[in-house]
This record gives sequence, structure tokens and C-alpha cells, in this order.
Amino acid sequence: PLSSIKVLSQSLLDSNEQDPAVYRDFLQDISSEVDRMAALVNDMLQLTKLQDTDRPIKLSNLHVGEQIKHIKALVQGDAQKKGISIHVNVGTGGDLAWPLNQDLFTCILLNLVSNAIRFTPEGGKIFITAYEEGESLVLKVQDTGIGISPEDLPYIFDRFYRVDSDRNRETGGTGLGLAITRQAVLRHGGTISVDSTPGEGTTFEVRFPLISGDHL
Repeated sequence: PLSSIKVLSQSLLDSNEQDPAVYRDFLQDISSEVDRMAALVNDMLQLTKLQDTDRPIKLSNLHVGEQIKHIKALVQGDAQKKGISIHVNVGTGGDLAWPLNQDLFTCILLNLVSNAIRFTPEGGKIFITAYEEGESLVLKVQDTGIGISPEDLPYIFDRFYRVDSDRNRETGGTGLGLAITRQAVLRHGGTISVDSTPGEGTTFEVRFPLISGDHL
């Protein structure tokens, strides 16, 4: 973003253009790059905090179904713009509670669902599933999107890693979303995995262990 801001600013300084509309376009582009830089800095700060394992995270008995409904409401507008339907299925009749950090759980689910919307074509579907299995809470986010190639799968949780050209053509994102998601899962003592078939879709599975106490 800094390079883009520099180029756009220099173009304005060097230009003899008199049309205010042209200047407005340049300024809008600069503003967009500033927003991208702010998002990148915020994501870097969040990732750094999550990697500080000396700082405990506070847990509460979170009602998973209600939290999923909240996230669905947050992203519903973006999904509707692409004609994407979001389907939710929560075990135990939707009344499932688990010891989680609310902010981090929100971060995990919001990142996964936002990614699914970004890489799912118009008219696609997203499925959010949560259920208890043994002493684990299982959270799945499945989409009917463009998928991820087998060559890229081992690296998608690396910071700034960019996958194949089809996904690169999509706009938005800082390249840190999945790295932050993974770190937030690890802070819960959990695991995250991904299964994907190019052209068919992707499924992320998160497992949160049952933890006693209110800090981790």
C-alpha cells in the first residue's frame, strides 16, 4: 500500500490536469490504499498479541448458537450481494454452550465465513455447523466456492501467503486472516484443518477442547 500511495501522490504532484474529477479519482484511490494499510497494521497488531502466550485469555460459557447467529447477521449483507445462502446447524437443538473466549471465537468464525463469501461464486452456499463430539466442540465452515489447489493447502495458514491466480484475482484481505484464525484457535488449545477440492469447495474444521477454569 505504501508504494501505491507514493505513486498516486507523485502523479498528482506531477500532473497538469485541471479536471477536478480526475483529482477526485486519484484521492479516492489514495484513500483506499490508506484503508488497506490501516487494516494491515491492525491485523499485524492482532497477530502479535495472539502470539504472546504470556497473556492469558479469559474464557466464558459461550452460547455457540447465539454467537453463530450474530456472525451470520454481520455478513448477511455481503452474502446477499452475491446471492449466497448461509445455512446454520447447531447440535443439541441450538442450545450448545462451551468454554470459549468470545472475542477470539468471533474472530475465528468471522474470518472463515468472510473468506467463504469472498471465494464463493454468485448463487453459492455456505454451511456453518457446530456440534459436540466427545470432549471437543467441532465447528465447520463449508462452502461451494472455487476451492484451493493441493499444492497450496499446506501453506494457507502462513502469513502473507497468496494462493493460486484464481483466488489472487479476488479483491480485499491483508493476507493475514487465516494466520490470525489459526493462532486464535491455538490459544484455545484447539486444532484447525482444511479440506478442499478445486472447483467444488472448501471445508474448514476447528476443534476446541473442553477446558476447566476461566483462563487459558
